[in-house]
Amino acid sequence: MNQCYCIVVLLGLPASGKSWLAGRLCSFLTENNCIVNCATFDTIVSLEKQAEIAVSSSSEMTKHYRREMKDTVESFLKVPNPSSKKCVVIVDDNNYYRSMRYEYHQLAAKFYTGYLQIYVKCEVSEALLQNSSRPQSSRVPDIVITQMNTKFEDPCEAWENSLTIGHIDLNDTEILNKIWIHIQNAVDSPVSTLKTLEEKKLASEQSKLISNHNILHNIDKALRKRLNQCIRERKEEKNARVLAAQLNDTRQSILEGIKTGAIAIPTDILKADGSIDFSILEVWSISAFIQRCPS
Repeated sequence: MNQCYCIVVLLGLPASGKSWLAGRLCSFLTENNCIVNCATFDTIVSLEKQAEIAVSSSSEMTKHYRREMKDTVESFLKVPNPSSKKCVVIVDDNNYYRSMRYEYHQLAAKFYTGYLQIYVKCEVSEALLQNSSRPQSSRVPDIVITQMNTKFEDPCEAWENSLTIGHIDLNDTEILNKIWIHIQNAVDSPVSTLKTLEEKKLASEQSKLISNHNILHNIDKALRKRLNQCIRERKEEKNARVLAAQLNDTRQSILEGIKTGAIAIPTDILKADGSIDFSILEVWSISAFIQRCPS
């Protein structure tokens, strides 16, 4: 678990100002005693190759490079952080599909880290204008921008935890402080893993079952039935009275274990309509009793 880590996913059109923001953010976070790593898509895929991908009908090439980008981010998360410093991993990419962003959200869940998106919102005309003012060597082919604009999926899901910044906001002197507050909040609320979510769901279901007096009452009836059967079968033994006391202790310990949560009840004891499935309840009760009763 990387509880001092945060994945910060940048998204927006090419030439919207993401890389410029990433550079400023790296410097700002370093000054604030953070360990910062930045994965940049442009260093993995050349601009010429990006133009080729934009007009290609095959998605395999895109998947390959996206996988490489994700692997880079994951490699940063695997590095242990023995200090108390916050570790921020910046993902400098367009991330125009929600599914692309969700892969990083899954990484955050896997490593139990904070997760934050920063959407640098920019009109396509403004992005094209900004792109034209770049040096030729760093200029993105216009087709990449126009094609991406038609496919871009704005953040809208709750899991995205997205902060939207207009292109004009990049010049705001307070924008980095604002982002810093969001990062700290994300670190304090790491993404729960799927396992953790399942555990919480199971705990909630168990709590409902334990608080259902009717279920406990019927488990007790099934336990008493099995207890009486055992006593009848062994009533001729000399220590039958001692055995009865031991069996009764077993019955009570099972009920107490259920109440405290130490013993989990099968959730399918309750049917979809809220009624009790007595066949499951009885089989489970007898099994629990046999496992724990003295030989």
